[in-house]
Amino acid sequence: MEPLHTGLALGLYATVFYWASLVMLSLTVAYLVAVKRVHAKTLSLLGSALFGGTARSAIAASKAAQAAAVPTKVELPQKTVAGDTDEFLMAQILRRV
Repeated sequence: MEPLHTGLALGLYATVFYWASLVMLSLTVAYLVAVKRVHAKTLSLLGSALFGGTARSAIAASKAAQAAAVPTKVELPQKTVAGDTDEFLMAQILRRV
C-alpha cells in the first residue's frame, strides 16, 4: 500500500511525520478555538489595533444603530382564508412574527 501523495518527495517516515504534525496542529487550533476562545481575543486585539478602541464597542454601536433603524411594530393584514387555500397554509402565511 502506497502512502497518500502530498506533493512532497518524502519517504515513508517523513510522510508519516508530516501527517502526524498536520493532525496535531489541527487539534491544537481546535482546542484553542473551542476551549480557550482564542479567536475572540485575537479579533478584539486586531480590531483595537486597526480601528482604535475595542471591537466590542464598535459591534455594540452597530447593533444599537440597527435596532434604532428597525420599526418596532409592523401592521399585518387581517387574517382571511382564500377560497381554495388550505387553512393551515394561510395561517402560516399570515401568522404574526
